[in-house]
Amino acid sequence: MPAKGDLLRAFILATVALFELGPQTAAQPAQPILIGDTRAWQEILEAHDRFGRLKSYRITFQKMAASVSTATIDFPRGFVTVGGRVLLLGGDRRASLEAVNPDRARYIVEFGGYDPNTRALVSEVTYERIEVGNGAAERVLPGARDWTCTSPRPRPSIPLFLTLRTQLPRIASIDLTVLGRSGAVDGYEYIITMRDSTPSPFLFRERLFLLLDSRLPERIQNFTGLNEVSDVTVRDVDAPFQISLPACTAPRN
Repeated sequence: MPAKGDLLRAFILATVALFELGPQTAAQPAQPILIGDTRAWQEILEAHDRFGRLKSYRITFQKMAASVSTATIDFPRGFVTVGGRVLLLGGDRRASLEAVNPDRARYIVEFGGYDPNTRALVSEVTYERIEVGNGAAERVLPGARDWTCTSPRPRPSIPLFLTLRTQLPRIASIDLTVLGRSGAVDGYEYIITMRDSTPSPFLFRERLFLLLDSRLPERIQNFTGLNEVSDVTVRDVDAPFQISLPACTAPRN
């Protein structure tokens, strides 16, 4: 049976896999079949590339999942020890990312800590991680307040729109609906429906909000086949974030 720390790291990797930093691969992919406005699709690709050239930004993320029941938790789980008590991780997830390109980032992920037997919510648990160059440190609160050094790992990934160029080779078709001027932001709304090119096609759907003045993404809503919704907001573009690696203990084995 995996150690509790291994399960926790697996859970956190699944969570920070919602974020990807830095410029995207410029390889020329096979073009998916586009159903919709070709000019609007080009505007979306240009907005994606514009985002990749930002100096810095902050992303906030919330996943609205099904409630924790006595039977199951509907997304990756893990365990963490808080105050000597082993808790099951679950519930809706909230996260934020501050990024300074090309190699500085701060992640904060919040989730519920549940009693493994009763599934009652016992504590809110916060995971923090800072990456600077080839160095990284992390901690879990409440619990150990000291930072633990960790080995660098592949850059995590964010919603599909913001990794669009790298995703295109596995997309077979795109159905683009232009909703026009948005009532939620000062800009335009689009619905992007994508089908995977794997043997078992998988459906991706996003509602994208592009700002009128900057033509940058301001909000992205991801929909899955489980009827879950991830709500992502991009803000503080090119803000002067200061991200430094904290003093930490010896690297984890």
